[in-house]
Amino acid sequence: MPIRVLLVDDEGPARRKMRRLLADAPDFEVVGEAVDGDAAIESIERLKPDAVFLDVQMPKHDGLEVAAALAPPLPEIFFVTAHDKFALKAFEVHALDYLLNHQDEDFLFVYFGTVDQGCHMLWHFMDPQHPGYVQDDVLKDGIAKLYEMLDSRLGRVRQAIGKDTTLIVMSDHGFAPFYWEVNLNTWLLEHGYIVLKDPSKQESGEFFSNVDWSRTRAYAAGLNGLYVNLKGREKNGAVASGAEYDAKQDLGRVAMTLGKTPALVEKFTITLTATGGNKGKLTMDWEHTSASVAFTVK
Repeated sequence: MPIRVLLVDDEGPARRKMRRLLADAPDFEVVGEAVDGDAAIESIERLKPDAVFLDVQMPKHDGLEVAAALAPPLPEIFFVTAHDKFALKAFEVHALDYLLNHQDEDFLFVYFGTVDQGCHMLWHFMDPQHPGYVQDDVLKDGIAKLYEMLDSRLGRVRQAIGKDTTLIVMSDHGFAPFYWEVNLNTWLLEHGYIVLKDPSKQESGEFFSNVDWSRTRAYAAGLNGLYVNLKGREKNGAVASGAEYDAKQDLGRVAMTLGKTPALVEKFTITLTATGGNKGKLTMDWEHTSASVAFTVK
């Protein structure tokens, strides 16, 4: 038995092209066409097709509005469009409505990444203290607008769920301005802990490809991880363990020197305390400190 298909698009050439393509597939039978959202809903309810090729951007109701309005059981729906920007906009606005109206499981998880990404990109428009501050009368309210949009989505969820449904709203982290950064590898290079094969190529090539590991004592990797280039642990280790090397003392000197670097002292008020084991950290005079630098020694 062939798969019964309904074609929905407000443009005749687009419908004719889909019909020609499906004509070469014997497993498909086109049972009807619709030119707008209202006609699409009526045709789906009347013809009960197995599949619908549904245009995203149409008069009256777009494709996702049509999908959200349908009652189960649903046909297989394939969204089609010649305009990427229309598809992205439609999914932004209506995808949640579709999920709420057609969920078949007992658990629904929806992740919104817009606020996170927006804070990264828009914070410097709203914060005059930011080193990269740009005055813009529209974008200065961008983050607030994103939260308003998210709040409206939350309201939509609350309207859609029943009183016996548990709604959990959570954030994986907060957000704050990022004013300054410390590149530990640059600092280690400037203070002799990292040695380059060719200093003229410092800013070229793959990461660490220009490092002379035979003369390098320490390096930074990951999220504030500070590593000693130990023999026996690192592939090209240069620092011997035992009597020749005391991790706590050597990296304590790194921390002390880092804490006394004028460029950092100008931005941060830093005090240092010794720690046991193989971990080193900077502890802050929080009363006078607006940012911190910390690392783990390995």
